[in-house]
Amino acid sequence: MGIRIFLFIAMVFAAHGSASAVAILDLTGTACHNNAACDVSLTGTGSDSITASFSAPDVMFGTNDFFGSDNGLIFGSPFFPRSFDLSFDSTLLWTGGTIGQSFQFSGFDVTGPGVTQTSVLTQPPPGTFLLDTALTFRADQSYRFEAISTSPISLASLRDLSFLPIAQANDLSVIPVPAGLPLLLTGLVFFGWLARRRRTAPEA
Repeated sequence: MGIRIFLFIAMVFAAHGSASAVAILDLTGTACHNNAACDVSLTGTGSDSITASFSAPDVMFGTNDFFGSDNGLIFGSPFFPRSFDLSFDSTLLWTGGTIGQSFQFSGFDVTGPGVTQTSVLTQPPPGTFLLDTALTFRADQSYRFEAISTSPISLASLRDLSFLPIAQANDLSVIPVPAGLPLLLTGLVFFGWLARRRRTAPEA
């Protein structure tokens, strides 16, 4: 009986512990100043290295470059990028993030392969925000981010963006199988075999 309980607990732990970790694109302290392109590595991805590439900032006044600070990537006003391109070397599901300082900032309009989406924030900045609809960004594809604002002088500091990695980069229709699922199925088969053996065993 003790072995059964131990195996059951081990299988439940394996099934729950295999959930995908959240990957974070940390933009605080990123050295993007005076650059028209910037590569940033995501954290929380385990052994897999994932890189995000910012490019083509659109600035109304001044030079077209990215402004990074300890507050994050400054975004949205005429003097900072109001739009930019972003690509990843792995397929990811964008779910939300964190905004620091902000003024009249409502969200993002994102366009790219498989995406034409106005992603209004479900929680107003500053602070953590979620998207109305999570967006899938395909590997090695470029996505255009446009600031949604109610003011021509809106401003936001993007501190980080949160993603869920998707293992099947080449086939988005395939749902990843949790690593603990085979172990769980094996345990269920084992328990079924024990129960059947007990029913069919001759009584002493």
